[in-house]
Amino acid sequence: MKNMIKRYTPYAVILAALYLLLPLMFVSGGQINNYTPIVYYFVFPAAAVVSAVHYSWKNGLDFIFAVIAPVMYLPSMLIYKNNNEILILLIYLVCGILGSFIGDMVYIDEAKKKEKTEKKAVAIRMDKAAESKRSNALKGEQIEIDEDEQFYKKYEKENYSFRPVTDDEVSEDEIDKILNETRNNEL
Repeated sequence: MKNMIKRYTPYAVILAALYLLLPLMFVSGGQINNYTPIVYYFVFPAAAVVSAVHYSWKNGLDFIFAVIAPVMYLPSMLIYKNNNEILILLIYLVCGILGSFIGDMVYIDEAKKKEKTEKKAVAIRMDKAAESKRSNALKGEQIEIDEDEQFYKKYEKENYSFRPVTDDEVSEDEIDKILNETRNNEL
């Protein structure tokens, strides 16, 4: 719970400040004059979308975060007495949900890219380890069986034709194909 509050606080403070301070720019002679619907229907929803996109981009999809914009608007609604309160609260809620989905799509794309680079790094590490063991074996040195060697023996037992390759010889698609075949065979 503390972690959730810690993550939400900066966004809630920014939205509350925006919702409470922006209308003050339109105050004239103690009365709110010329306070246009543009702020209610475009600026505030845009702030809700942007904050939700940023939050979901950093932390993944979180529907509870979508409620922050309407909740932070409540004090402004009570102070400035807007006539369309319920409609505006619903608009801000929908904007928060929309922003959460957009941010989550970016978050998922970055996670996939990170996973691909990790797969490639594992393939390169395995290739380098196998190459060093081969060179040690050719020199006549005694080598210990470790995780990589057990990995290779497992595939030899199962009659897979597996040989380590260098980074130049394999593409990311081939790595994905090999890993998917391995997963399917393990199931």
